[in-house]
Amino acid sequence: MKKIILGIVIVYCITQLCSCLNQRQETKHCTDLTDSVSTNFARENTIYHGIRLWSMLNNPNKNYLCIGINDTILVVTDSEVLFDAPLYSITADNGFASDFSHANIIYNTDIPFRAYIISEDDTLIYERNSVDQKDYNLSRGIVRDNIVNPNKDLFIGDSIDELFEKIGLYNRKILDYARNVGFIIFVNTDAIKYHSRLRDESNRALKCEFNAVFIQIVDCKICSIEYGIFGKYGMKEDLSLKEYIDAE
Repeated sequence: MKKIILGIVIVYCITQLCSCLNQRQETKHCTDLTDSVSTNFARENTIYHGIRLWSMLNNPNKNYLCIGINDTILVVTDSEVLFDAPLYSITADNGFASDFSHANIIYNTDIPFRAYIISEDDTLIYERNSVDQKDYNLSRGIVRDNIVNPNKDLFIGDSIDELFEKIGLYNRKILDYARNVGFIIFVNTDAIKYHSRLRDESNRALKCEFNAVFIQIVDCKICSIEYGIFGKYGMKEDLSLKEYIDAE
């Protein structure tokens, strides 16, 4: 009997010791290590290296990975706040005129069909790929005020604290780092190559054509929002430029 009790005590002690070691390893794994993500373009693959600030799988808020890269925070996430807004998909017959009543709307009937939503400082580009398709999906765009805004949960003038709280990533270490950055990039998992578990955790199909949201920060507040493609080209585009439309 004593041997059985002693055996149980030994097993318990070993289990607790392993649990403590795993927690320490997990903490070390999640923060302060060099990490990277890369685009999923076959020919123009670009790798971004930085310091892992935070990571988690199976998170109901779908925030998977946060990397600090100099003056930029890169967050890999499928957050519905960022990638599932109602105005990302609009039917031309009744959507554009009512949702963007203060903007100029220009239609281009070439394939792909495009609708340009233009205000003084902003441009949104919606696309549909066939005559049979009714809905236009947001493809790219840039917002510098809240007149032309396709996401009513993401506003110019919001603080970075409000932004991270909305997406469920209210972490003190990330917020401290964010107060010293100029850009935050939110990237959908469809746009990256990473370890298989991260890709496997993405179960949602994008309802938009863009796969990244580029946010410029000034004095800890959002001053511009760009919807585009993750990669070296998407990092540089300014779609508010009139020359983009003139080049069509």
